[in-house]
Amino acid sequence: MSRTTPTACFAFALGLAAPAIGPAGAHPHVWVSVSAVVEFGAGREVRSITVRYTLDELTTAVLIEGLDTNSNGLFEREELKATAAENAESLSEFDYFVEVRVGEERVNTPEVTAYDYSYEDGRMVLALQLALARAIDPASEDVAIRLYDPTFYVLVELEQENPLLVSGVAADFCRVIISPPSRSGDGVSISDAVLQSFDGEYSIGRDYADVVALSCGVSG
Repeated sequence: MSRTTPTACFAFALGLAAPAIGPAGAHPHVWVSVSAVVEFGAGREVRSITVRYTLDELTTAVLIEGLDTNSNGLFEREELKATAAENAESLSEFDYFVEVRVGEERVNTPEVTAYDYSYEDGRMVLALQLALARAIDPASEDVAIRLYDPTFYVLVELEQENPLLVSGVAADFCRVIISPPSRSGDGVSISDAVLQSFDGEYSIGRDYADVVALSCGVSG
């Protein structure tokens, strides 16, 4: 099955030539730091999640070339925002690097309901609000979130500070539990694993993803 790499379609990496996938390309080429906000609605059910992606400085430098359209030496929000819709659509092929599970069930994030860009401290930032396919009640369901590129072309890492927050409920309503990734690969070589990722049989990116669990209940 033919499939582009995330950075071939993701405007974060416009101008970067994605190499052929193989042993030489079986490692990350772009680094993205992520954080998320789990958004509660009526009835204390989770209906959306907003993910903030912060790109590495090298790839940002390639991307921002030519974007300062008013030549004022600044990269303003409006100059960057024009490409946000295209990026949001491109990331849909890779599930926006988001996996939400309730027990064994995967709850998809099929729709972007809001998006924005910014340029902060020399790094490009994209924020996507993703609607969940169904409402989740973390007080009665086991919820786990992973943020990763299934092809492992992009290394997705949690921010060190506040990697996951909640909104719409009291701050102490939920406890965030982060478990380290397995990084086991289940005995599969990295190059073979990446090839299998493109066929949908295996995701090495998932093995390198922290597991973020929500434990919610009555706030104190």
